[in-house]
Amino acid sequence: MDNTIIGYESDYIIIEKDDGDLFFLEAPADLLPIGETVAENELTPLNELPIEIQMKVYQKYKFQGE
Repeated sequence: MDNTIIGYESDYIIIEKDDGDLFFLEAPADLLPIGETVAENELTPLNELPIEIQMKVYQKYKFQGE
């Protein structure tokens, strides 16, 4: 299963798994480019972010292709 970087939000790298679930990695945006894949053990569930950031991420990324 791929864990692909799809964007950045508030100093977090946003990652989408093949099943559409979103995760994050706390790191500078310029550390990893969009399209790069990330190891499963580096992912943190999106629900561990402050609610305001979670909402921004869902609005920006979750509904793009729907």
